[in-house]
This record gives sequence, structure tokens and C-alpha cells, in this order.
Amino acid sequence: MVAQHGGRQNAPADSIDAVQTPSNRPLEGVRVADFTWVIAGPSLTKNLALLGAEVIRIESSTRAEYRARGGNFALLNDNKKSCALDMSQDEARAIAKRIIAQCDIVVENFGKGVMERFGLDYPSLRALKQDIIMLSCSGLGRTGPDSDKLAFGTLLQLYSGWSMLQGNPSSDQVVIGGAWTDPLTAIHGTFAILAALYHRRRTGEGQYIDLSMVEATLCGLPEATMGYSMNRTLPTRQGNADPVLAPHGCFPCQGHDAWVALSVGDECEWRALCDAIGKPELAGDERFSDMYRRKQHEAELNAIIADWTQTLTPYEAMERLQAAGVPAGPSLSILGLTKDPHLRERGLFVTTTGPDGEEHITIGPTWRFDPPLDIEFTPAPQLGQDSHYVLTELAGLDPAEVERLIEAKVVN
Repeated sequence: MVAQHGGRQNAPADSIDAVQTPSNRPLEGVRVADFTWVIAGPSLTKNLALLGAEVIRIESSTRAEYRARGGNFALLNDNKKSCALDMSQDEARAIAKRIIAQCDIVVENFGKGVMERFGLDYPSLRALKQDIIMLSCSGLGRTGPDSDKLAFGTLLQLYSGWSMLQGNPSSDQVVIGGAWTDPLTAIHGTFAILAALYHRRRTGEGQYIDLSMVEATLCGLPEATMGYSMNRTLPTRQGNADPVLAPHGCFPCQGHDAWVALSVGDECEWRALCDAIGKPELAGDERFSDMYRRKQHEAELNAIIADWTQTLTPYEAMERLQAAGVPAGPSLSILGLTKDPHLRERGLFVTTTGPDGEEHITIGPTWRFDPPLDIEFTPAPQLGQDSHYVLTELAGLDPAEVERLIEAKVVN
């Protein structure tokens, strides 16, 4: 991430610094113009919305995301508003500037040059509002020889080396896997924006943040990076195994595709495992007398443990192992996650009612504040459902002008 800044000494009366509100949400009074799409950008702005920011999606029916508005969109865009503008038109771009002038933050994850063509690059926005904070999220960053290349998260996992470390060590196939780089990028971007807000509070200066998805992904590979840096050794695929620890992995349980994961990190946990599976004599077995020997005889050891886990459900195996002091947990499907008693008790899953009247499950914040934050969950917006509010209250247009813009399909 590269940050550039510039600003002024006195924040305006409508900035975060001047907002007085009884709400306990940290970002209450902060307004975000959200030009993001797909996963990484919307995940980032969802975090801001969960912290209390007013997030306004600037979107259009001409974009592919509108036509493919499905599960990902619903999950990542709750608690946001939607203003529909056809950004290919000059009038729409002029309106976008009026909206941004009333915002604290702009977030976008288009390809390089898109915001410049809209006239919404950082220098232009800073001329509108000197303390504006802008974050541009892109596959390879906004500088460098490959900055103009288009990329999606799954492709960047390959580029970053992440995928080369996934999968069965006996296979020569490379596993792409899910879009892990997107949520990782969102975490880094959320942190950067919070830091920029703190900086602005102290100095009155806005900032431009250049966020690279591939660099955020590389930060998730510390062992591989440091291992090569220190020893010049290339990491290899381990499957569910660990380069050092044994036993370590997923073991079959009762039921279809049911598994429990466990990891033994020291001799105390090893003896506890032997007792938990009813084989205390294994602790004295020469083959398993220390971590090095257990690793050498890992296949034999895994078979012994699997004989025991197959007699239990994943939760039963977890409870017995955890009670003995062995780190363990069930390997769950998405359905299993939504039914998990611990996650339900923690309130991770939130139910909202969509415009169709149906109840939908979404994911709430992964953090807990005490006292709890005042969060009223709303479902992902319908396209343009908040256009009238945004155009009249923020952009300062009168209702008759809004109707004209709708007729002209500037608002769509």
C-alpha cells in the first residue's frame, strides 16, 4: 500500500471531527462513496458500513454486476445505500462529483484509468474536497510495469504463489481454490482507511491509498516468504499436513463427508491425545517418541487416529479431544456453519428481510464491542433504491430535476 497525502489545517464543519451523535458506532457521521464491485471492494466497504459509516453505492444497470446480482452481492452489500447513475454520461459524472463533495471517503476497484476517464481521479477529487480520502484497489497496484493489467482474485492467488502451496503433495495439479485474496485485501484496505481517518483527525489532511491485491495476498504467506529469505528453501505443497507437526490434519468421522481436524504441537498434547483415543501405550511407542519420529511415521499414526475418529461424529471427537487438551474442531460445510451452536450464540449470522419478503441469512461483524454497537441490519439495496435521497439531500437537486434525469436515463 502506498499512501500520498495533502490537505488543510481546518476540517469542515460537516467532517467526522465535528459530528456529535449519541450513537456508539465508531464511524457514525462518516460518509463513503462506494464505486466498488465483485468481492474485494464490497467486502471492504461492508466493514466500514458495519462500523457505522453511511456507504452509498454508485452503480448502474449497464454494469455486469447488476445483471448478475446474486448471493455474493447480497452478502457483501447489506447496510448500504444505492444510487444509480449511468457514468458514461457527462451529467452523471457531474452529479457523482456533487455527491463525493459531501463524502469523506471514496473507494473504487476498477481497472487503471477508469476513474481518470470519469474525471474522478484523486487530484480531481482533492480539488472538490481537499481532505478527501480515496482508496484505489487493484490487482497489481497503480504503479509499476504491470499496473495496467486486469486481474481477479483467483488469478492473483496463482500470481502470488498462494496456489502453489495448496493441494495434494502427490499431485502435479495446481489448485486455484476460492477467492481468498479478496477478503485478505478487504482487511488491509479497512485498516488503511481507518489509519487515514485517524491521520485526518490529527492533521486535517486527506490521503490517497494505493492498495495492491497481490501484495495483500503475499502478506498471508509469512512462513513461505521468510523460509526462503532465511534458508533459500522453496516451500512445497503439504495438503492437510504440516511441515513439522504430527499428527496434524483432518480425520474421517461418522456420517457422509464428516471430518474432524486436530493438531498436536508438543509432547504434552501428544500424551493427551494418546489418552483421549484410549491408547496411552502409544506415548511409549518408539516410532512416536518425539515430534521428529512422529513425522517420519505419520502415515501409520494417521491410520491409528482415523480408526478412532470414525467411531464418532465430528462434534463428539472435538469434545473429547478438547476436554483432554488437544486442539481440535469439526470441518464444516456452509450448512454446518449456519447451524453451529457456537457461531449462532456469538451472533455471527444475522437474518434480514429482503424486498421479496423472504428472510435471508447474512454475515454480521466478526468483532464484538462492549457495550455492543448500535447496528440496524438492512438487506443489500435494490438498484437505485436510494437515488432520490442521494440526489436531493446530498447532490442538492430538486425533485423535478431528478425526474428529468430519470427520463434522460442519466439516473437508471
